[in-house]
Amino acid sequence: IAILEQLATKHEVYIASAAMQFPNSLEEKSNWLDEHFSFIPWQNRILCGHKHILKGDVLIDDRSYNLTNFDGRGILFTSPHNINTEGFERADTWIELGELFK
Repeated sequence: IAILEQLATKHEVYIASAAMQFPNSLEEKSNWLDEHFSFIPWQNRILCGHKHILKGDVLIDDRSYNLTNFDGRGILFTSPHNINTEGFERADTWIELGELFK
């Protein structure tokens, strides 16, 4: 949370979630974001289906298929399900991500 809050002071940060796969989760996700990331306003939250429609400078995601067609800089956030995925810039921790944007 601290790293993302620090990034939000210098960059325009949006949270994008492919929440439409589980539409009943929308309210729960929104409430969770309110509780943990109150510094990111609701206007900067994108609850969508496919993330390939997103436009921006950087997309950080744990699913490589979300990065494949992204036009900007894609960073794969390491997770157990993508440990063997290659071909993407990668970050293992939020501290590492914070260092990438100093």
